[in-house]
Amino acid sequence: RILLPSTSRVLLEDKYQRRREQYYSFALFVVWIQLACLALAHPRRRHKTKQPSVTKIMATAVLSGPPTAMGGPSRVAAPVSTASGLLAMLSEPSPALVSAALARLLAVVDTLWHEVAESLPDLEAIAEGGSAAAAADAEGDAGPGLSLDDSSRRTAASIASRVYFHLEEPVQSLRLALDAGVDHFNPASEGSRGDPYVECLVGAALEAYVKRGRAAHGASAASAADGDAGAADGDDDGADLLDSAKLSALVDLMFVRCYADGRYGHALGVALEGRCLAKVAECLAKSGDGGATRDQLVALRYALDAAVALVADDRAFRDAVVGLVATHLSTIFAASPSGSADH
Repeated sequence: RILLPSTSRVLLEDKYQRRREQYYSFALFVVWIQLACLALAHPRRRHKTKQPSVTKIMATAVLSGPPTAMGGPSRVAAPVSTASGLLAMLSEPSPALVSAALARLLAVVDTLWHEVAESLPDLEAIAEGGSAAAAADAEGDAGPGLSLDDSSRRTAASIASRVYFHLEEPVQSLRLALDAGVDHFNPASEGSRGDPYVECLVGAALEAYVKRGRAAHGASAASAADGDAGAADGDDDGADLLDSAKLSALVDLMFVRCYADGRYGHALGVALEGRCLAKVAECLAKSGDGGATRDQLVALRYALDAAVALVADDRAFRDAVVGLVATHLSTIFAASPSGSADH
């Protein structure tokens, strides 16, 4: 062994150390290259999955639905930014998909009504017991329609009714709301108070009820009043298509709401304008439930004043109303003769 000075020995050891490090780095690089070549020579097999269609994706989202009111899943349904996918599902052959799409459309129709308006013929066809496909294939043979339940048909009618409301066609909206039933349109419910949709349709219903009541009663109006009524008939586009039984049932609900709120004057006003003597008698009787009260006396006074001021053109009806008021007053005076002077 050659003995070297200490400085030379240190330099030589450093040189050998660097060579070893370079060798190790080169060996690792070679191993990495070999592994890469093996990976390229034997690529990992990738399983090709069939991408679901847009309709199936939307169907999955719709069938999941919003969380139920009692005992349902806790997740919240994602907001819908467009109704195009839901509207496309109305033409699906599956009744379950159509029903689910209708339920989701009902939840977003007030914000996306401008998109839903393009499918009004489809919605009305479903509401009448047909299908969207049958409405689209009006010229050809559309084949048998979907077998949807009554709930889905009423939902379709409610959606179309709300679209017509936003289109400012209250009579058409009322026609479909009557078909939807009290599950979707109930003016007597607490949740409907102050709803612009409900208030608008109630006004249209009362106007149609008054007009039909006058026609049924056969009131002999003046020529000027007849001209106004004729103009109103022209303005009420499609008012003659309203179902009389459903319209009467809706107005009955409004009377019930007035009775519950103690607004007998409102109920009497509608009954007098509609020339419905039976309703006038009902209002006076309801105001006196539980005996003679201040509400009954106020209602009698209102009926007497209104009969003189509002129905002056119909003497027979006016005399009948005055007779009802007189009968109730006689009953009150006979039941409480000591308090008759105070009244």
